[in-house]
Amino acid sequence: MSKLLNIPFYVGEGRRCAQAALRSLLDFKGIQKDYNELDLLVGSNSENSISMFQIADSLHNLGFRFYYPVRPFFESADFKEIVGIIKDKYGNRISSLFNFQLLRESFEKVRSNGLYAVKEKRPRLDELVESLEQDKAVLFLVSYDKMIGRPTGEIMRNGHYMVLTGIDKNFVYAHDSGPQGAMLNRPILKNKFLESWNFSFFDWDVIIV
Repeated sequence: MSKLLNIPFYVGEGRRCAQAALRSLLDFKGIQKDYNELDLLVGSNSENSISMFQIADSLHNLGFRFYYPVRPFFESADFKEIVGIIKDKYGNRISSLFNFQLLRESFEKVRSNGLYAVKEKRPRLDELVESLEQDKAVLFLVSYDKMIGRPTGEIMRNGHYMVLTGIDKNFVYAHDSGPQGAMLNRPILKNKFLESWNFSFFDWDVIIV
């Protein structure tokens, strides 16, 4: 079992699971910011969806070095392709919540600053354990629908940001900011985690700081 990291826990407000996860990560690294400051940092608010691009760009602006693995597609795709995939895969309800101007700006900064690492495969669980053992914070994106076992006919295709706190033989533990069912160190069965942790289409749904 990895050690359970003592990462600060915050409950999300509105659609702020990304900001809540980022708030936990930053606090763990010694930087405290409230939700208003985080909204400005990522260029969004409680109503917008947040991309990993925006989180990576925000971490870069704060001076952090981090590991952001992406799929090979990411390196050659242009922004129109990214937008097309978002609209096709996420559906109208979710894609309408993105600020595409801000998304473009963060995408271009991540690409131009080389803030990513192209990887053929998603990081393995043992690699995440190694990161935890090194006191690194792991922020990831899952399909909330799959994580809670929502029936296929009720799938809403909504992503949910969380911060990893530990991994043992049977469970992955992570801070779940809610707003519904918020839980400190939520235990997620490993197979359920792996099924849920496959949500995006251009990166591997994780940033390690």
